[in-house]
Amino acid sequence: MEIISNKEFLMAFGLNLRNIRKAKNLKQYHAAERCGIHKNNYTNIECGKRNITISKAKAIATALDVPLDQLFEF
Repeated sequence: MEIISNKEFLMAFGLNLRNIRKAKNLKQYHAAERCGIHKNNYTNIECGKRNITISKAKAIATALDVPLDQLFEF
């Protein structure tokens, strides 16, 4: 397994999250609303600028109707 920096990890997570959201045809605003996250915070997650808790990742997965582990498939 390749070791990547925290910054690279957050960016890869965010890109994967963006791809999942777009595949669901959701705007950032709607995804954020479903997750109970302010749109700016959601945008920062997708841009790899914000680290989140595992419980927030679970809330995002639930809101996007995907298994939690799919958020980490990158």
